[in-house]
Amino acid sequence: MISKGDKVVCVLSSGTVVCRTSSVKRHFETNHKCFCEKNEPEQKQLIASAIKDSDKQSTSIIKYNKKFGRRKYSSNQHKKSKSTEELLLNSVESASRRKIKIPDLLKEQDSQNVNIIVELDLLSSLMKNLLCCKYCCSSEKIELREDLKSRRGLAVSLEIICHNCGESTSTMSSKISNECYDVNLRLTYGMRAIGKGGAAARIFCGLMNLPPPPAKFERHNSLFLNVLKTISEDSMNAAVHEAVIANDNNSNIAVAVDGTWHKRGYSSLNGVVCATSVENGKVIDFEALTKYCSSCKEAKVYGDTEVEKLECVGHVQTRMGTRLRNILKMSKGIKLSDGKNISGRGRLTLKEVDSIQHYYGLAIRKNLSSVEDMKRAIWAIYFHKLSTEDNPQHALCPLGEDSCEFLKTVFVGIETLKFGVMDAVICFNDGYVSRIKVFEALGIKPGYNTERALLIIDNKRIFEAERIVNKVSLEARNKRRS
Repeated sequence: MISKGDKVVCVLSSGTVVCRTSSVKRHFETNHKCFCEKNEPEQKQLIASAIKDSDKQSTSIIKYNKKFGRRKYSSNQHKKSKSTEELLLNSVESASRRKIKIPDLLKEQDSQNVNIIVELDLLSSLMKNLLCCKYCCSSEKIELREDLKSRRGLAVSLEIICHNCGESTSTMSSKISNECYDVNLRLTYGMRAIGKGGAAARIFCGLMNLPPPPAKFERHNSLFLNVLKTISEDSMNAAVHEAVIANDNNSNIAVAVDGTWHKRGYSSLNGVVCATSVENGKVIDFEALTKYCSSCKEAKVYGDTEVEKLECVGHVQTRMGTRLRNILKMSKGIKLSDGKNISGRGRLTLKEVDSIQHYYGLAIRKNLSSVEDMKRAIWAIYFHKLSTEDNPQHALCPLGEDSCEFLKTVFVGIETLKFGVMDAVICFNDGYVSRIKVFEALGIKPGYNTERALLIIDNKRIFEAERIVNKVSLEARNKRRS
């Protein structure tokens, strides 16, 4: 034992014991039974060896403290330590980082090269307070208004009029590129980039209190198609060149070929197939095909023979919904055999009526050539709605990947399909920043906000890809170690 104030330190276990004979005896009997069983010479030798080791350890600690002193913790003590995934973030390079080369675009924000939305009356009141007519020097009767006759989609003609002298001046709110206003081209590209068209653009402009989009929204497609075709071909050619170099300048490169349909169920009219290089993971070729032909659809299939229209499918479909709604109305407040109302959660509601009416119309339209198939599809709706987990009744439901579903998608023409595919190719191969090339090819200056938004999207894509890659790498490493 080594004395330490009113306590002693046991050299065998480094524990402290109160300086009483009974406490020391109890400590040895409890923790060092083997020591008590040894003879006296062995006990003395063991104690001397323990004291010697204790002195060495104390001397080493003193020397360490003298040499280095007490080291201060300079970091944030309350900050959580980085996770293993964050520490490994830069250890594995993702395919997205290898493909996307982030350019140095952003410098200082150019306040003059941005598009903003401003209320016209606020701008007019601001001009009244700051401007005066250069002809009569009057500032009280200055008015800013839009010339509705000169409106071209989102591009409007702003006219400043002095009612005192009658002088006026005007300018369009957007520049012209390729005989189209920049703001209209941006709207078209923006809608197509999110998979929407003219109808969605009209809703968006209406809710934003903006002028309606160009009446001929689709005519801008040809401009973008030509530009996207050139940029996507350049991107794919560059991808082929990279793959050949990575394959020791051997043009016999490995590719993965895959295709997709516009919708499931073997009823799609549009399809796309693409080839992706195994070496760099970039698309090197694609083909978009369609079985739809607008010319054939508009042609007279039966020549001069008149076809008598017996019944409108839409009217038949509507009658189904009307009768179901009448049943709901007449059965209101009446208890059924199970003691519950006909409507309510999990029962026949107006939403379910709309759903049944919709599927009823689809069942008719999809089986015009066979009465039996039409009958089967209609009864499939009935039994499908009755089906539960305990009592499934899907015997009449269509087989296949989209079983029990009548899939409905928005149909697009081949030009719109190619528009989307080529835009997806350049974004997949070179990142969203490649869309800047589209604007530049059209003679449009992208602008600070456009460049910033595209860079943020690409950086987020790289971060998410590397997070997933490192997570998989970490799991594989832990599995190997276990």
